[in-house]
Amino acid sequence: MRRSVIAVAALALAFCPAGCSLLRRPTPSKPPPALLFEARTATLAITNGISLPASIALPPGFAPAAGYPPMWFQHGAEIGVAGEVEGKTVVLGFSGANLANRRVLAQDFSAAAAAGVIVDIAASPDGSRL
Repeated sequence: MRRSVIAVAALALAFCPAGCSLLRRPTPSKPPPALLFEARTATLAITNGISLPASIALPPGFAPAAGYPPMWFQHGAEIGVAGEVEGKTVVLGFSGANLANRRVLAQDFSAAAAAGVIVDIAASPDGSRL
């Protein structure tokens, strides 16, 4: 009887540290660090560490179309941005040093929209046409 009590006590001491570690609640993991942004606009947030080749101001009244990302034309020499100006759909092209040259690539009621309004916008796979 005495030996069985000692054996039970020894087993309890042997398994107690393991039992305590199994019953511990896991420590909550730290949340990932918040991303810091270099700049924010109404439709864009630029993460720190990403180099920007240029930054341009869009014309007054131009609202970028959220459903259309920027399009690359002429093997990356020109960037097309779709949006609206005074209720008309417009695609602007930016090119040159620091994207300083701006031109209208397409807009409602122009040669690009023979039927009157632009319904959808896409660049050709090689970026040579809109």
